[in-house]
Amino acid sequence: MKKFTKKSVKFMAICIALLYFQSGNSQSFTNPVGDLSDPHITYIDGFYYYTGTVGNRVALKRATTLEGLKHVGLTTIFQPGDSGAQEDHYWSPEVHKLDGIWYVYYTAASVGTDNNTQRNYVIESSDSNPLTGTWTFKGQLFDASANHYASNPTVTEINGTRYFIWAGVSASGVYPLNLYISEMTNPWTLSGSRVEIYTSGDLTETISGDAPNALVKDGKAFLTYTANGCGTSEGKTGLMYMDDDTNNPLLIASWTKELSAVFDDNPDVSSYNPNHQTFFKSPDNTEYWFSFTTRFDDGPYCDNQRSTRAQKFTFNESGIPQFGTISAIGVPIAAPSGEPSLSAGTPVQNGLYRIRPIAASGSETLEIGGIEIWGGSNVGQWFDDTDEIHHKWYLQATSVAGEYIIISAFNGLAIEVGGCSTDDFANINMWYPNGAPCQIWEIADLGSDEYRLTNKNSGKDMELDPGGNNIYQNTANDSDYQKFNLEFIESTFSVADYDLYSDIKIFPNPAKDYFTIRGLGTKKTEIIITDMRGRVVTKQQNIKDEIQVDATFLNSGLYILSIKTEDNNIITKKLIID
Repeated sequence: MKKFTKKSVKFMAICIALLYFQSGNSQSFTNPVGDLSDPHITYIDGFYYYTGTVGNRVALKRATTLEGLKHVGLTTIFQPGDSGAQEDHYWSPEVHKLDGIWYVYYTAASVGTDNNTQRNYVIESSDSNPLTGTWTFKGQLFDASANHYASNPTVTEINGTRYFIWAGVSASGVYPLNLYISEMTNPWTLSGSRVEIYTSGDLTETISGDAPNALVKDGKAFLTYTANGCGTSEGKTGLMYMDDDTNNPLLIASWTKELSAVFDDNPDVSSYNPNHQTFFKSPDNTEYWFSFTTRFDDGPYCDNQRSTRAQKFTFNESGIPQFGTISAIGVPIAAPSGEPSLSAGTPVQNGLYRIRPIAASGSETLEIGGIEIWGGSNVGQWFDDTDEIHHKWYLQATSVAGEYIIISAFNGLAIEVGGCSTDDFANINMWYPNGAPCQIWEIADLGSDEYRLTNKNSGKDMELDPGGNNIYQNTANDSDYQKFNLEFIESTFSVADYDLYSDIKIFPNPAKDYFTIRGLGTKKTEIIITDMRGRVVTKQQNIKDEIQVDATFLNSGLYILSIKTEDNNIITKKLIID
C-alpha cells in the first residue's frame, strides 16, 4: 500500500482545509458516495437510483439524496437461479425507465464463468418500485451477424429514435475494444446490424474505448467513454459529439471526437483512473451531474479499491461539457439543487467533530491509523496537538432518528466494523460508504457531554482498548472506555456555485520559460505551484485578469498549478514544463 509522507499529508490537509467555508446548513454530501465500480446513478420520480458492478448478481439501491445513498444497502433484483439468469461476471448494470417500464441493462458471462464470453442482457419490471417489484428476463441484445464479446451497455434517445450503445470487439477474440451502436425496435431488441462509431486509437492518448454513456442537450448528442479502462494506469475520459438534428448517429463520420481526454487524473487529491461516467440531472432539473469511479492510486487494477464519486459539470459557450477536475475526497459538496434535507436526527446535529474517548489520558482523539487513504484502514486514537484533518469526522444523520454514518474528513471513508462482524473485540476500520448496517452507528446521549456509539449491525459498543490505542467493538459494559466526547467543530458545509474551470486558460502548456494565466477576473488570487511530491516551489499574489509566470527556474516535468481565490475556492490544473 502507498503511504503519504508527513509533508505530503500536511500539504493535502492544507489544500483540503482551504476548500472549506461555511454557508449555513443546506444539504451537502461527501465523496465517495458508494463503493461500487462501474457506477450508474440516475434520478427518476423523486429518487436517486444507484447500481454498479457487484459481480455475482444485479443489485440496486435508492435514496432521496446523494448523501442518503450511503445509508441504505443494496437490494438484489436478479441473480443466478432466476429464470434466464447467467452464472457469473455480472458487470456494469444501468437502470432506465422507458415508456413507463423499468429496465436494467447489464453484462454477464454467457457460458460458465468465462469473462471472454461476456454479452449484454436486459431485465424488465412493470412495478412502481423496482426494488420490490418482480423482474423478468427479456433476453440478450446483439447483432446476430456479429455476436462477439460485448459489455458496458447504455441506452439513449436521439431525435426521437432510441439507440443501444456498447463496447465490443471487431471479431471474435480480437481486441482492443471499440464502440458500437444500433437502433432499437423495442427496449429489448436491436434493429439491423451494429455500426462502429469509435475505433480504438481515435483518442491520441488511448488504445481502447469502453463504457460509453450518452447525453443529449440543446440540439447536440454527446457520448463519453472510458479510454484504456481500469486494467491500465492510464484510465481517462474521452468525448465525442454531433448535432442531433442534422447528423445520423449511425455514421462514424457524424461524430466529432475530442483529440485529448476531457477528464483525467488529479494527483493533487490522490484520485486516479477516472472512468465509467454516467449522467443525471438535479431534482429540480436545473443542474447537470455525472457519476464516475476512480481509485486512490494510479495502479492498473480493477479491484475493490475503486469507489463512486459524483460531481456537477457545466457547458462552455459552444455547448460542450466542461467536467473540470476531480474534487477532493471527504470535502462536503453542495448537493444537487432541489434535494430535500435529511433528517436532523437526535441527539447530535450534523457537522464536523473530533471524537475523544473519555478514558483518553490527554489530547488523544480518534484518527486513521497510519494516515491511510485506503479502504480497510484502521481506526485508533492518537494525540491531536496540531489540528490534523485525519482526526476530524463528519457525523451525518440518516433517515432514522439517532442513527448516523461517520465519515472521515481526510479520506471520505466511513467508520465500520471490519467484515461486519458481530464478535466481541472485532476491529473497527474504514471502508467506502455502502449503506451496510455495520456502517450505521446509534448515538446515545448519556449526559455530562458523554455519548455511547453502538453499531447497528452487531448491537455492540465502540470501545477503546484499555491496554492500547486501538478501537474495536465490545458488549456494552458502561465503562469509560465505551464513552466518547463529541467535540463540535463546525456545521456541515456546502460549497458555493463558483466555477472557473471553463474561464481560466493556461498557455502555452507545455511551457518553457514563461506561461500565461488568463481569465482570473478581478478577484484577488494566489498562484501556487507544487511538484508531484506536494512541495510548494513558488507562490505569488495576483489581482489582474491575466498574469505571466516565470518558469525558468523549474525543471522539466509535471506540476500542479493551484489558483486560490479570495473566497477560499481552489482551482487546480496540470502544468507541464518542457
